[in-house]
Amino acid sequence: MLLTSDEQKLWEIFRPYAREQELLAKSENFRFAHYTSAESAIKILHQSKRLWLRKANCMKDFSEVEQGLDDILETYNHSKP
Repeated sequence: MLLTSDEQKLWEIFRPYAREQELLAKSENFRFAHYTSAESAIKILHQSKRLWLRKANCMKDFSEVEQGLDDILETYNHSKP
């Protein structure tokens, strides 16, 4: 996100810690993850032809992984002729 010089000054005055973390993230080439809807994931996949997933062992909540696997298995088992 590009900021005007006035916005930059306000950011540094009112959010100095956030600004420091932003600069650190940029300098270290941090990668960020976010949750998205299935519809948005399909759009991302369609446009970029790639989808990045986190390692499940890096996640704090494994229940989403378990639910996803259960949904895949259920769909697979019901689609068999």
